[in-house]
Amino acid sequence: MMFATVDYPDCCTKNETEKIGTRWASMLRASGMDISTYVIEDDQVLFSSQTGLHAGEIRDYAIEQPECVAVEWNSQRTPGPAETPEWKAKDAVKKAERDAKKKQEEAEKEALKKAEAKLKKKRKRGKKASSKDEV
Repeated sequence: MMFATVDYPDCCTKNETEKIGTRWASMLRASGMDISTYVIEDDQVLFSSQTGLHAGEIRDYAIEQPECVAVEWNSQRTPGPAETPEWKAKDAVKKAERDAKKKQEEAEKEALKKAEAKLKKKRKRGKKASSKDEV
């Protein structure tokens, strides 16, 4: 499997990224390569091939495309022409927002966990008190 990150004007929508992935797959299939593309995020395309024989050629083709920011294959990242300082700044902001959202979700989850534990203790005390009253 190989992943390509893309950037283009008014980036990024799943529909537009799908068009790019389909165009790339069509060109690669026309040259005799067995390839499928899938959009896994609004700005990321997954390349899948049953044989894997042409992985180097697929990577080389993708990084020549003007919309390609980078290709990741075998834990190696190869930058493309769309990896500009503007893209890097935009990506840093996006990552910071994603990290902040993740931290907020974790904090909410922890608060919910604490509230459930407190409620459980309260119910347990209530059961003990009612069982003492019955005796």
